[in-house]
Amino acid sequence: MRPRTAAAIAVSAVLITATSSASAALPPTLSTTYPCYGNGESLLLSGSGFTPQGSVALSVSGQQLATITADPDGGFNARVEAPTGMFGTTLLRFSATDRAQPSLQASRTVRIAETDVLVTPAIGGPHRLRRIRASGFFGAGSVYVHVKRRGAKRARNIRLGSPRGACAKLDIRRRLFSRNIRPGAYTLQFDSMRSYYPGLEPSITYVVAIFGPALSRASAWPGG
Repeated sequence: MRPRTAAAIAVSAVLITATSSASAALPPTLSTTYPCYGNGESLLLSGSGFTPQGSVALSVSGQQLATITADPDGGFNARVEAPTGMFGTTLLRFSATDRAQPSLQASRTVRIAETDVLVTPAIGGPHRLRRIRASGFFGAGSVYVHVKRRGAKRARNIRLGSPRGACAKLDIRRRLFSRNIRPGAYTLQFDSMRSYYPGLEPSITYVVAIFGPALSRASAWPGG
């Protein structure tokens, strides 16, 4: 995963530092390091073009976060924690408004993507081609699935591909089971490691029951 600080606290918690330099003569700007972040990840808001040493109000999607003081050049840095417990991909719009001159305003929209994997169809023959949609695998060179039968000592490790785009997504079709698979309970763990490490974080785990040679059904799908 990409090497950035993560924290599982609400977006309303803000740590402020006024260390950025900017020229107040330029239009105000608000930027972030990345366009997409994971749940609970720390992101840095950088502003410029505001009233030097003036008050700047920060908000997210219309919700007030904090009021901070710009530096002598009208700039600031504000570290904000992305919300946790969000599902799928969510858009957040951060805004900075100059208290002395409300017309000085800038905004930045970022996406929050949870680490998630959706496999469809959940029911069908074990050898059936399945669609695998993954997101939030930031910094991962590849996404793997590890297929392990309950009681077995080893897992079958399958490379699915490399995540792409700002939110590190992958969308492919792949067969996850062989035609001669034995009936039983199987764990499917999706992560960024070439080898299987039980309970690795972050990872997404599915538990699948194989009934006979022609039927596969999800039992606690997903689950641990």
